[in-house]
Amino acid sequence: MFSTRTQAEALLQWKSSLSFSPPSLDSWSFSNLNNLCNWTFITCDGATGAVSQIDLSYGNLSGSIARFNFTPFSNLTLFNLNSNNIDGSIPVAIGNLTELQYLSLFNNSLNGTIPFQVSNLQKLRYLDLGFNYFVDPDSFDFLGMPLLIHLGLAYNEFELEFLQFILNCHNLTFLDLPVNRLSGSIPESLYTNLSHLKYLNLCGNSFEGPLSSNISKLSKLIVLQLETNRFNGSIPNSVGTMSHPETIELHENLLKGKIPSSLGQLRKLRRLDLHSNSLNSTIPPELGSCINLTFVALALNNLSGNLSNLEALQLFYNNLSSTIPLEVGNMKSLKSIDINTNIFHGELPDTISNLTNLNAFSVFTNRFSGKIPQNFGKNSPQLATVSFSNNRFSGELPPELCSGLALENFTWGQCRNLTNLQIERDKISGGIPAELGKLAQLGVLNLGANELTGDIPLELG
Repeated sequence: MFSTRTQAEALLQWKSSLSFSPPSLDSWSFSNLNNLCNWTFITCDGATGAVSQIDLSYGNLSGSIARFNFTPFSNLTLFNLNSNNIDGSIPVAIGNLTELQYLSLFNNSLNGTIPFQVSNLQKLRYLDLGFNYFVDPDSFDFLGMPLLIHLGLAYNEFELEFLQFILNCHNLTFLDLPVNRLSGSIPESLYTNLSHLKYLNLCGNSFEGPLSSNISKLSKLIVLQLETNRFNGSIPNSVGTMSHPETIELHENLLKGKIPSSLGQLRKLRRLDLHSNSLNSTIPPELGSCINLTFVALALNNLSGNLSNLEALQLFYNNLSSTIPLEVGNMKSLKSIDINTNIFHGELPDTISNLTNLNAFSVFTNRFSGKIPQNFGKNSPQLATVSFSNNRFSGELPPELCSGLALENFTWGQCRNLTNLQIERDKISGGIPAELGKLAQLGVLNLGANELTGDIPLELG
C-alpha cells in the first residue's frame, strides 16, 4: 500500500497539470502535504488512513486526466469527476483501480475510445460516462461486470450495433444509452440476461426491427423509453403482462397495428406516449383501467373510434397547443374537463353546452379568446366548479351559465350547485348579474382584472 504522502504528491502533480484549478482546491498544497485527509473532496479510509474517495463533481475543473497517476490509489472505491470540463481520453491505467465501486466521468468533454481496461474494474456498481464525445469501444475486448447496477452512456457518438459487453452485466437495473447512433435490432438475449432492469432508455438512436414479445421478461421494468428510433411492426401484447411500468415511451417510430388492450392491465402506468407512429386501431377502452395514468399522447397516428364513454378529460400542466374540436360535444358522459395550464387557443365551441353531465370545467391559464358560449351550462345542472381565468375571453358574462335547473327564465340565480366561479384576468365586459347573490353554495367568486362596469350588486354584500 502506498503512503498518504505518495498519494498527496500524485494529486498535486495532477493539479499542476490542470489548465484551471478553482480556489476550492487551495487545500491541495505542499504546505499541507501531511494533512491529506482534510483536503477538500478527499475522503480517507478510517482504518488505513489511505484515500478511499475522490469526489470532484461540479468542481469547476478544466484540463485532462492524462497525467493523473492512478497507481498509488489501488484502494480507491469512488472516483467522481461529474460535470467538469475534463477533455482528452481516458488513460488505460484507470484499469488499475481494482477496488473501485463508483466511477463517474459524466458531462465532460472526454473523447476517443473507452479503453477496455475499464472492464477490469470488476467491483464497479456504478459507471456513468454519459454526455461526452466517446466513439465506439472495442466491445469484444470488454469483460462483463457482474456487480454493475448502473450504466450510463448517454449522448456520446457510438455508431455500432448494440454494445455486446452490456449483455454480460447481469445485475444491471439502470441502462441509459439515449442519443447515440446505435443501430440494428435489440438482441434477444437482453431480455433474458438483463432481467433485473428497472430503467431502460435507448431513445434517439437508429434501432430498428420489431419489438420482441420477450420484452415481458423484463418483469421489474418501471421506465421503458424506446422513442425516436426506427422500430416497426406492432406493439407486443406481452407489454401488458409486466407488473411495474410507470412510463412507456414509444413515440416517433414506425409502429403500426393495434394499441394492445392488454395495456389496461398496467395499473401503475402514469405516462403513455405513442404519438407519431402508424397505429391504426381504435383507442382501447381498457386504458380506462389504468387508474394512475396522467399523461397520454396518441397524436399523429391513424386511430379511429370514439370516446363517448369518457367521464374525465384531464390534460392539465402540459404544453398542448390546439383548439378544442367541435366533437367534444359528442362526449356525452363527460363529467370533468380540466385542461388548465397549457397553450390551447381559439374560441370555446358552442357544443360544450351539450355536456349534460358536466360538473367541473377548468380551462384557466391558456390562450382562449372570444366569447364564452352563451348557452354554456344551460344543460349542465350539476356544474359546480368553473374556471376561465388567465385567458383572453371578451364579451359579457353568459346569462345562461349553469341555468339547467331553471323552469322558465335561465338566470345565474338558478345555478344552485355552483361552488367555485373564477373568470379573472380576461376581457369580460358588462355588468355583474345580481343573481350571483342567490348562489347559496358559492364559496369562491373571482371576477378581477376584467372590463366589468356598473355597481357591485347589493346581493353580493
